Formats: sequence, C-alpha cells, structure tokens
Amino acid sequence: MVNSMLIRRLQRYLLISGIVLLIASVVLMVTAMTGLVPLPDPLIAGESTVHSIARIAIIGCLLAAVGAME
Repeated sequence: MVNSMLIRRLQRYLLISGIVLLIASVVLMVTAMTGLVPLPDPLIAGESTVHSIARIAIIGCLLAAVGAME
C-alpha cells in the first residue's frame, strides 16, 4: 500500500519533470533560432548548442515516458 503510493508519486514527479524539460528544450531552441537572447555555447561541455538542446529534449521524453507508465 505504501509502496504503491510512493511509486505513483515518483511516476507523477518523473512525468512532470519530463514535461518541464520538453518545454524548456522548445524554449531554448526557439531562443537559439531567433537570437533574442544569446545562449552560452555550449550548454553542455564539448557539444554544440543544438546537440545540448536535443539531449535535454531526449531526457525529457524518457522521463515523461517512464512517468506515464502504468
């Protein structure tokens, strides 16, 4: 009973975290494309800005997928 409640909370946390990362990656990509705000290059050491944003999006997708599992 307690374990199932903890698992549901963890899944909800993972789902929300994944969605936040996906939204952040979209905002970063739009910002990078429009040049409205200069982004530090690179966001992750040794990668281009686009690869860094893609990595954030992929991690967001994985977290959201695991959080959405039943």
